[in-house]
Amino acid sequence: MNALKAGDHVFFRHPEHSWLCGVVESIVKGGIVCVTKDSLRREATQNEIITIKNPEDVEPLYGESLNDTPDDLLDLTVLHETTLLRCLYMRYMNDVVYTNIGAIVVALNPFTFAIPWYKDSEMQKYLNAGRSLSVSGMPSNLLPHTWAQAHVTYYEMVDSQENQCIIVSGESGAGKTEATKIVLNYLGVVSSLNGSKLEQEAARGVGEKLVACSPILECFGNAKTVKNDNSSRFGKFMKVKFNAKHVVVGAENIKYLLEKSRVVSAAQGERVFHSFYLLARAQGSMARVLGLEHEKQYTSLSSGGTMNNSEYNSEKDFNDVCRAMSIVGMTDVELISVWRVTAAVMTLLNVRFLPEEDGCSIDPKTMKYTKKAVQLLDVCEDDLVHELLTSTRALPDNEFALKKNDVVAAVDIRDAMCKHLYDGVFGWIVDRCNDLCNVENDGNWIGLLDIFGFENFNKNSFEQLCINMTNEQLQYHYNLHIFKRDMDECRMEGVDVTDIKFTDNTGCLKLLTAQGGIFPLLDECCWFGGGTDLGFLEKVVHTHESNSFFKKERVSGETFCVRHYAADVTYNVFGWVEKNRDTLKDSIKSIVRASGDRVIASCLPAPIPLSERKKGGKAFTVGGFFVIS
Repeated sequence: MNALKAGDHVFFRHPEHSWLCGVVESIVKGGIVCVTKDSLRREATQNEIITIKNPEDVEPLYGESLNDTPDDLLDLTVLHETTLLRCLYMRYMNDVVYTNIGAIVVALNPFTFAIPWYKDSEMQKYLNAGRSLSVSGMPSNLLPHTWAQAHVTYYEMVDSQENQCIIVSGESGAGKTEATKIVLNYLGVVSSLNGSKLEQEAARGVGEKLVACSPILECFGNAKTVKNDNSSRFGKFMKVKFNAKHVVVGAENIKYLLEKSRVVSAAQGERVFHSFYLLARAQGSMARVLGLEHEKQYTSLSSGGTMNNSEYNSEKDFNDVCRAMSIVGMTDVELISVWRVTAAVMTLLNVRFLPEEDGCSIDPKTMKYTKKAVQLLDVCEDDLVHELLTSTRALPDNEFALKKNDVVAAVDIRDAMCKHLYDGVFGWIVDRCNDLCNVENDGNWIGLLDIFGFENFNKNSFEQLCINMTNEQLQYHYNLHIFKRDMDECRMEGVDVTDIKFTDNTGCLKLLTAQGGIFPLLDECCWFGGGTDLGFLEKVVHTHESNSFFKKERVSGETFCVRHYAADVTYNVFGWVEKNRDTLKDSIKSIVRASGDRVIASCLPAPIPLSERKKGGKAFTVGGFFVIS
């Protein structure tokens, strides 16, 4: 960077507003003193004086780059973080929310569907473009759009006769699920352009079925978080399937880890899953049929300190979801069964336990909730109470000893049962949606990966590390294909790329997943008896305290920090060992599978017989699943 002097126009990194325009007032021993001069950024205080200590946080301002807003960021006159962010900001403030980066499209959530040039009536312009719309070029009359991405991907599948994939990534609340819906809609339309009238109607029918599935999956798989009133708390990979004529004929959903801890409770300012609130508020219909109490009586619903939301909040929303469930083919009996599981979970979580000298007992004041849950699940009350209050310990020579549970153990069993029941019924719902939308087909497919966004809350736990590790993997994939391979190609052609730098997150992935990494160390604590949360933390700190991607937080004895590609995130390890084990007593599985309700009985898998279990085998863990997925 050229030496700066007083009076120079610059971009400088503001501690609150990122990069702003300003003027250098003076160069002092403590840094570069800048005065804010940026009328475009109305949220910033004009003429504010800021001293910038790091010289890399001040960049010369070139006049031609100040108002540069190309459709493709690769066409910026000056390519730097400052000009890139300013370009996106100016486009966004003019209601232009899509911008290309070569073959990638950046989408900023407009929080509205009313922008004229993004309404469905504009889609025809993209459809008419045919093969003139490609990765290497876009007709001048078209703006960047998710439609264009879907268009190009579709024709690449047609021309190559190979399967394709679109990755939709971004932080929580960025609009990934809505972007996925836009892609789905476009694929249905573009694929039927050359089909017969019958095929066009069938393609539209597939689209309508997928639209019907959306509110159901959102109701049972989404929740309010501090950043997003309708945050997906599960990952989804959808295969959109095409026939030999490349007309869409069906789709298959594959779900990834549901955030099961949210079944039991929510963090401050958040809610548990939408479904619980909708059911509790269906006082004119399902809640009355199932004999539920007022919503305020259910402790899990108020665990986050808030019970209202801008979406999925009323009895009308409940009725809309039920109509969608009927459209996807659920019978009235199945629909009631699904809501019975939901009701049983929120009811069972009201059961409390009292300590006794040699174990615990169910608080008589909450025994009515035990009886209600048993009635809803259609299972044996005596068997369930027995399994909540006692545990069986294996002894040598295939003998077993009965042990009375203390309050902590009883609560763990209750919570595990609720989490697995809800996860089971959610899986059943996904399968039912697939029954409606999926087809056996030999044609190609386009995969849509709608995965959890990067998360950084005031308090981050095991779920956030799993989510952020997944995003690290996606970032690595992006780095590999966009930076590393392009730079290797440049080197082969004799182009000097010495000065080109990018954030390589390989070290962070190794910290998380390699042998001796955070996830393997957590698995060890789960596999070998006596593992504790603080013992796990001690191992992590001892192993990685010198790792540049790791930082031990001194302010707390139960946290550590990972320097992710997107941000430094502090994690609290409380409850991690149990969350990673994700165990449920086989006897609980047997009780539920004996239910007289077919749907409820299928919510939990059958126990694995002792004769089929591998001796010394390492048990499945949640973290292990994420690492290999």
